[in-house]
Amino acid sequence: MTHPMFERRVIFFGGKGGVGKTTMASATAVWAARRLNKKTLIVSTDPAHSLADSLGKVLSGDEITPIPEIPGLFGIEIDAEAAVTEYGSILQAQMGENDLITEFIGEDVSDLTLPGSDEAVSFFKMLEFLNTTDFDLIIYDTAPTGHTLKLLSLPELLDSWLYKMIKMRHRLGRTLGIFKRMFSGGSDAQDLEDQAFSQLEIMRDQVLWAREFLTDPKNAEFVVVTIPTLMALWETERLIRSLMAHDMSVNQIYVNQISPENPNCVYCSRRYENQQKALERLLFLYQDDFEIVQIPLFEQEIQGIEALLALGDELYKE
Repeated sequence: MTHPMFERRVIFFGGKGGVGKTTMASATAVWAARRLNKKTLIVSTDPAHSLADSLGKVLSGDEITPIPEIPGLFGIEIDAEAAVTEYGSILQAQMGENDLITEFIGEDVSDLTLPGSDEAVSFFKMLEFLNTTDFDLIIYDTAPTGHTLKLLSLPELLDSWLYKMIKMRHRLGRTLGIFKRMFSGGSDAQDLEDQAFSQLEIMRDQVLWAREFLTDPKNAEFVVVTIPTLMALWETERLIRSLMAHDMSVNQIYVNQISPENPNCVYCSRRYENQQKALERLLFLYQDDFEIVQIPLFEQEIQGIEALLALGDELYKE
């Protein structure tokens, strides 16, 4: 029987930096494409990308790249700087009149800057993939916890921001366009203004749709990845609380890098004991409500298609 997680269309992997999120996400993508024949896209939203290194493949910049060893598997690393440039024309068209608007309506609009610009453009790029029907499964390798929490809060922040922008435009009507035509002698400026305004409305509709889509447990699931240390446990708690506050479905916690017992090594024994204490605490807190997947520390780093597939077999075998 297939793991119920694969009934979703979107799976997020997130957690503290250095816990193996990319490895878990990559292994899941490779396994789903090879074993389940799902057309799978794995997307890295982490500014410090390591997806290409994990797969052992060169990914073509900010473009979807097929992985030739596994038909149906594709990868992409979102380039936040390129995305900022892509969306910059829309945002600049809306924000370019701030001084004039402030003077005209007697209200300071300087707080209407786009919240969390890097995370925001990553979110808009994410919407592009959600809206396509080209893939059966989309897996997101997210940034470390702090960035992920900001990404989770973006739908509300962006909706508020876009709502203010749209409301402001409705309030001003075509007054600014009239001024522009008076001084420019044509309607090109107003046409551009109308186009940008229409794009803003489209963006807000997409944000509202994405919020509803991602909080539906039939569509999306978030897998928390951690390691058995107290610091990682605290960050895991913070992430889970935030996921629940944002109505995200989370059913599994992957505990990675569990050291084996080694009585012949003092350092190894102390590390093992400390990890076991943290693991006991984690099980006490979460085993009644979540599936806890314990993953041992491997002798070699998991890297490349075959190693990732082997890990996937361990994670998702019947």
